[in-house]
Amino acid sequence: HGFGGWGLLFWAKIGHFCRTNFKFYTKMRYLITFVLISLIPIALFAQRKSVAAGRQHSMAIKSDNTVWAWGRNKYGELGNNTYIDTPSPVQVALPTGNWLFIEMGAEHSVAIKSDGTLWTWGRNNYGQLGDGTVVTSNKPAQIKGGGTWISASVKGAATLAIKSDGTLWGWGSIPNSGG
Repeated sequence: HGFGGWGLLFWAKIGHFCRTNFKFYTKMRYLITFVLISLIPIALFAQRKSVAAGRQHSMAIKSDNTVWAWGRNKYGELGNNTYIDTPSPVQVALPTGNWLFIEMGAEHSVAIKSDGTLWTWGRNNYGQLGDGTVVTSNKPAQIKGGGTWISASVKGAATLAIKSDGTLWGWGSIPNSGG
């Protein structure tokens, strides 16, 4: 009952617990013309509900409804009240409850709880956290505004979310938005 992951090992996004030779890879990454792919089994959770992968970090919801993250944490995208990168899963500082949905952009993360609340954390240079500021946060915060959130999509520095009344909301840097 495990799951596997593959991809570039940089930032330990896929849960590889060793960061050997990353200094060499960092220096050479712009010179190589092929993509290094490594298949590594990840025995992080025997029972998981959901997994998601961002640009340089990943998250999972365990069957006990706790949310865990690992990888790069330069802007607090792991949501564990630190800015320390980690190849090992750390629990996201979310309130207890039934977490239904996780998603992440380049450097920020989103989660939806079964009560319809939407939570965001990480980089906020374009307002992608939806809190009305451009202040980065390493701690998850609930988005205000009422209503029940049912879905979200996150890409780069943009967040789109749908409420139960069918309205679509968006914030952050939304490319090719016209006008």
